[in-house]
Amino acid sequence: MPNAMRHGMQEEKAISLNCPDVINGAFEALGAAMTAVNIVRLLRDKQVRGFVPHLGWFYTAWACYNLYFYPHLKQWASFSGGCCILIANAAYTLLALSYVKNQRRVQA
Repeated sequence: MPNAMRHGMQEEKAISLNCPDVINGAFEALGAAMTAVNIVRLLRDKQVRGFVPHLGWFYTAWACYNLYFYPHLKQWASFSGGCCILIANAAYTLLALSYVKNQRRVQA
């Protein structure tokens, strides 16, 4: 097998990062960190104001799709950041829903 073909095969097997992938992955990770700040605030306040569950589920579903989508593009930094934001979005949404449920129970 010629060297060029062998080199090409090895290159496909190696994980490579490109600038747009790293930038997107950083935005995903930063979004997860910002959501974590909201989670801490929610745990401290133990109440929810202005929460729209559909929005939380939408962004959680989008994060799930990204975990399917990024590997097809070989965007591993984005995939890593996407894992973080999926966990953060799901945790925030579930926690907020539990507080909304408790608030309704107390008001009833």
